[in-house]
Amino acid sequence: MENEGVNPEQHEENPEKTIEAQTLDYVRNFLEFKVYEFEENEKDTPPEGKENSFTYKKARYFLKLAFHFFLREYPHLAKDVKQITEELSNKNESRLRHAVSLKEYLPEDEYRTNIRNWIEAVLDLVKKDVEKITKQKDYLTGAYKREFALDFIANSLERKQRYESCYPGAIVMIDIDHFKSVNDTYGHPFGDKVLRELVIFLQKNLRLSDIVARYGGEEFIIYMPRVESLEAIYKVMKRLREAAQSLQVETDDEELVDIRFSAGVRIVGHGNSNVDELIKQADTALYEAKKNGRNRFTVFESEGEKNCKGKSE
Repeated sequence: MENEGVNPEQHEENPEKTIEAQTLDYVRNFLEFKVYEFEENEKDTPPEGKENSFTYKKARYFLKLAFHFFLREYPHLAKDVKQITEELSNKNESRLRHAVSLKEYLPEDEYRTNIRNWIEAVLDLVKKDVEKITKQKDYLTGAYKREFALDFIANSLERKQRYESCYPGAIVMIDIDHFKSVNDTYGHPFGDKVLRELVIFLQKNLRLSDIVARYGGEEFIIYMPRVESLEAIYKVMKRLREAAQSLQVETDDEELVDIRFSAGVRIVGHGNSNVDELIKQADTALYEAKKNGRNRFTVFESEGEKNCKGKSE
């Protein structure tokens, strides 16, 4: 089977391909490999004979190569695309099975056209699903995108106005301490790894209902949709900060680098649903945390809301 997908020489010349190119490389190679397996099954080729054939090894090589580069550049997206491609190709398997069964009865050109049509049809379905999730996710880090998070927070706060509570939620701005120094010392690829590891750390130490989004650069925003009291947010942030004291990321040379962050917290009082203002206030608290020595959090002090006082920890 001809392989029109990823070319290893092209990758060596230009390893930094776009998300769209990485997606197309992987999906097309996955589908072409699936076609090959169906063709071999039609021949009743024994598994050991199929796996030792040059064509099988070539097809599998291109599939692994495509996923390798995809996984290296966009690890979170790669896993999602792999799952989506597997699900959609399985759902459309009967059409492929029928197309392959007609191989002996059709001219080669017509048969290959049918196969290409199947590949393109599934590819279009994958692209549509990928477009939906890429609107929400930042696939360098695995966090939500800023735009998605802001819309989510605005809609959540609007719904929560019906609750009689001073603390319907909390917005937290987080910034990695001395991130520029990390990039300068270890390089940007390692810096990207630090961003990913921080998101993994936050997601593990927060509730499933909490939203973690990349706000820009090394800055992240957390939205906690339900925080009952100032004491509750202090407990969460203290636990988060204490856990972060052991946060380390390993370099390619097996050096462990300590990663710390500062945070600014804005308790969202009842009646306040202006997202831009709330984020600005959380950012002000973040600035105070950095000014006071970093590796700490500060809660924004609001004078106009009942019991919503703040201090730095």
